[in-house]
Amino acid sequence: MDNQNQALDADLNPAGETPSGLIITENIRQYWTESRKWAMFFAVLGFIYIGFLVLSVFGISTMGNAGIFAGVFSLLIVGGIVFVPTWLIFQFSQNLKQSLASESTPALGLSFRNLRRLYQFAGIFMIIILAIYGIMFLFMLTFLSSRGM
Repeated sequence: MDNQNQALDADLNPAGETPSGLIITENIRQYWTESRKWAMFFAVLGFIYIGFLVLSVFGISTMGNAGIFAGVFSLLIVGGIVFVPTWLIFQFSQNLKQSLASESTPALGLSFRNLRRLYQFAGIFMIIILAIYGIMFLFMLTFLSSRGM
């Protein structure tokens, strides 16, 4: 809580200037701690999902050569798409935990670099998905117009 009885210029240094640089308050530390825990939760869920995906590949591989091909293909595609954000979330959480424990600025920088990479991956992935939907829509329009509908 802020002290409501302090002078208006209590945060100013003797020269009358406001302090420069980032000031990490206790509220910010609490928000980062809570965000780190949620990030770790989602990372664990992602790794569990990847584990189930690997197990399902072993189940599919009992269907013969076509099953092995389909299983490995799905593992590489789906597993790769899921692994990248899961790993980035995990790294974000780990580096933020280290930064908060040791008050390490480099670890904090690594943490937010991984968060930035996560958002970049999500943005690029979304653009790809929207492009695929657009192409599918164009094919659908072409198909329907060729049938005279």
